[in-house]
Amino acid sequence: MRMITWNCLSGKCDERASELSQRFDADLIVLEECARSNIAETEEYLWFGRNPKKGVGVIARNGFKLERGPVDPAISHSVFPVKVTGPVSFHLLAVWAVREPTYVRAVAGGLDSYSDFLKSAPCVLMGDFNSHSRWDTDDKEMNHSIMVARLSRDFKVCSAYHAMRAGKPEEATLYWQKKESQPYHIDYCFLPMSWVPYIKRPVEIGAFADWTTSDHRPLVVDIAIP
Repeated sequence: MRMITWNCLSGKCDERASELSQRFDADLIVLEECARSNIAETEEYLWFGRNPKKGVGVIARNGFKLERGPVDPAISHSVFPVKVTGPVSFHLLAVWAVREPTYVRAVAGGLDSYSDFLKSAPCVLMGDFNSHSRWDTDDKEMNHSIMVARLSRDFKVCSAYHAMRAGKPEEATLYWQKKESQPYHIDYCFLPMSWVPYIKRPVEIGAFADWTTSDHRPLVVDIAIP
């Protein structure tokens, strides 16, 4: 199973997904900041958001199917629940964190609302979290490290990228203002710890020069669940 998350910055969801598919044969794609497509939602395409020009799209292929999870009407941004079925079935929380009131607190509120949903099946959280431990001092009561610890403790998930690259320098998933001199790692795929042994290869992040239509780069996870 190949899962990809990419903040594509703009463009219609189906067109951006096609751009990814030209390079990767993905089974599940989570796109952030994409526009709603003109096509109707199906078992292979869902879109979430308040602004039809900027939202989150989820695309399934190769026998995987999608169904909206039990959406909490009080949560209109940052996290969106999806049931994924197919060769591997799990509950997905698609993430595009917005600063309401902070990026981390926006996601943390989603964890509160969707705790039962995430705990009722193997769960994956992936997307643009807009957070990193380098900014922990901005909010010592609810920061990135506290959130990651909670994900580990309460939901038994970990960052696929960091599980495979322990001790190695981080690669950037965002080049702020599209400048190579301003690299940040803020996009993640958190998956069940029990899946880590089945990650097929180090998590791949798109190269700076290859994805110039966005300031973010795709994050690609290949996993072979028996």
